Amino acid sequence: MVFDSLIFSSYINSLDNNKYLFTCITIILLIELIIISVEDIKHNIIPERFCKITFATGVLAIVSGIFYSSWQTTFSKLINHLFASILAITLMTLIKKISDTIFKTNTLGIGDAKLASIGGIWLGIKGIYIAMTIAFISASIYSLFMIIKGYFKKLQAYAFAPFISLGVFFVWIFGENWWIQKWWHLWEFKL
Repeated sequence: MVFDSLIFSSYINSLDNNKYLFTCITIILLIELIIISVEDIKHNIIPERFCKITFATGVLAIVSGIFYSSWQTTFSKLINHLFASILAITLMTLIKKISDTIFKTNTLGIGDAKLASIGGIWLGIKGIYIAMTIAFISASIYSLFMIIKGYFKKLQAYAFAPFISLGVFFVWIFGENWWIQKWWHLWEFKL
């Protein structure tokens, strides 16, 4: 029951009509994100082949919506998600270049920018914004905790892909509207 309610709360309305398809796509996304995260943790690199596979799977997930909605809706969603993907990789690359210049060290890998782009294709503009906010906040908390405990030095590198993956997966499962409502409720804004 709880799992069904999570599935139907997703913002992918066109896939909600077929919870089994959505469940299969969700499992594939989860496996891909786990593989990418483990690779980044073990080797500090996200292999190109995993990026290409996960990106292609995201496109297929969008296109599969044509079976449950009009081609105009599917095409519109595809354009939104492609734009989100381009915007995510552009912004992450810009953040990388600026922070590398300021801190004189490699702060973000290009694989992190590619993973953000993958998140964009899966989630769209609002979704990737929320996912990256979750990623940066959770990574900051983790980093602060590790510095306080003495496990990390200031500006020590660590894998960022698990945090991006966490954000992408949570937004995929709960949907962007759920996160927006929780954020507004947290700060007690009235809509």
